[in-house]
Amino acid sequence: MKEGRVKENVFASVALPKTTLRIPIFLNDKEMSKLFHEMMGNEPLDQRDRALLELLYATGMKVSECSKVQIHDIDFFIGTVYIQGRKERYIPLSTFAIEALQTYIKDGRKVLMQKAKHQHSSLFLNYRGGELSDRSVRTIIHKRIESEAICKGFRPQDIRYSFAANLLNNGADIGVVQELLGHKHFSATQFFAHVTKDRLKDVYKHSHPRA
Repeated sequence: MKEGRVKENVFASVALPKTTLRIPIFLNDKEMSKLFHEMMGNEPLDQRDRALLELLYATGMKVSECSKVQIHDIDFFIGTVYIQGRKERYIPLSTFAIEALQTYIKDGRKVLMQKAKHQHSSLFLNYRGGELSDRSVRTIIHKRIESEAICKGFRPQDIRYSFAANLLNNGADIGVVQELLGHKHFSATQFFAHVTKDRLKDVYKHSHPRA
């Protein structure tokens, strides 16, 4: 058609097969607490990994966003982190995340930085003191989840799903969750509502006049 050789696109009416939508895996509050409880080591890398997971779960940020966090992006005074992504935003930090980050920065990170070839402000470092890539972050999370046998098939992005699902299950407004996740479109956040059926049923039961 572009070249003018035919007048009609014979493929216009062809329907593509629908792909199966993967239902995200998410850990509930107790499962996440169990995971963090098992990560109580005091070695520099243990402190880093705990701070990494606490930050991801506290904010719901993407792994790619987490790898870009600099020390000066953390504001312990007001308890927020500045996230650089498609949508720049400030996200509150949980008490557990603040505690884990402070321990890591004051102790573990200093030890790792001594091995660095040059000084830099990246928050999370590898064992040689270099900047931790998003690929390395994914590897770390995968190994931690697998080693604790918390959940089979759990992926790094499922921590983000756990963040969203647990907020919704505990009564958070979906518009607030959308803002925290940095979603541009409401439909992207609404997807998580489909996996929080218990919360939906509870709201319906207590809100509908004839429920």
